[in-house]
Amino acid sequence: MGVFKEFEVSVIRSLVGSALSTETIESVVNTSKLVSVDHTGVGYFVTVMHPDLPADRIVCDTPMISGMSGDTSFGFVIFLEDHQLTLECHSWTGGAIPGGIREQEVKLSGTA
Repeated sequence: MGVFKEFEVSVIRSLVGSALSTETIESVVNTSKLVSVDHTGVGYFVTVMHPDLPADRIVCDTPMISGMSGDTSFGFVIFLEDHQLTLECHSWTGGAIPGGIREQEVKLSGTA
C-alpha cells in the first residue's frame, strides 16, 4: 500500500467515487507521491500528488463518514485540485485528535 492507511483508503474510495473513476482512485491510493502530512491538534491533512487527479477544485464531503478511535470521534473531507488530493480529518467536537491517530485502530461508519 502507498501513503494512506487502510481506513483512509476506505474513506477515499467512498468520498471520491462520484468524482473519479475506479481506475484513477486505485492508482492514486497505490502510487501517489506524498506532498505533506500536517497535524493541527484538532485534525490532520494528508496531501498527495498524482498526474491523473483533476486540476480544477472539487470538494468531496458526501456521504458523511465518521471515524472513531477510543473515545475520539472525527469526520473527513477530501479536496481535489492542482493534481493533488488532500484528505482532511477533523474533530467533530473541536477537541484534540492525538498526533498518532493514523497509527491507531479506527472504526468507520458511513462508508459505502
